[in-house]
Amino acid sequence: MSPSYDKDLVGIHSEIEQIENWLQKGDVHSVGIWGIGGIGKTTLAQAVSRKISCQFDRYCFTGSIRSEKSRDWGLSSLRKSLLSTLLDDERAHMGTFTENRLRLMKVLIIFDDVTEFDQINSLIGDLDCLAPGSRIIVTSRDKQVL
Repeated sequence: MSPSYDKDLVGIHSEIEQIENWLQKGDVHSVGIWGIGGIGKTTLAQAVSRKISCQFDRYCFTGSIRSEKSRDWGLSSLRKSLLSTLLDDERAHMGTFTENRLRLMKVLIIFDDVTEFDQINSLIGDLDCLAPGSRIIVTSRDKQVL
């Protein structure tokens, strides 16, 4: 990423670096960002992803989980989109074959605006199905979700 890529972002460069440092540690697999609406959680997560996504085989931003939850087939639709993006396969669905494919790829996933931890389980299943080195960033308004 060019240093000027996020030049319009003010006051979050130290937070970007801190999250990046946490994600580079071998024992950290996920990072949660929480706070009230409108403080820049999504912007921060996106800035971090722009900076580090080139270190991963695949990257996926899964946004608006809060609003999708209330729609019929909302999380199911998001899961299909997530798996399609990660596996570059429009017909991908969660199962043993898919989990085996995910174990072979180092992925970066952002789950934005999560309201319940079960939403993450519904979208990706057991986090053990991800390859070593994979990372997840979760944003939420509720600290208890993280």
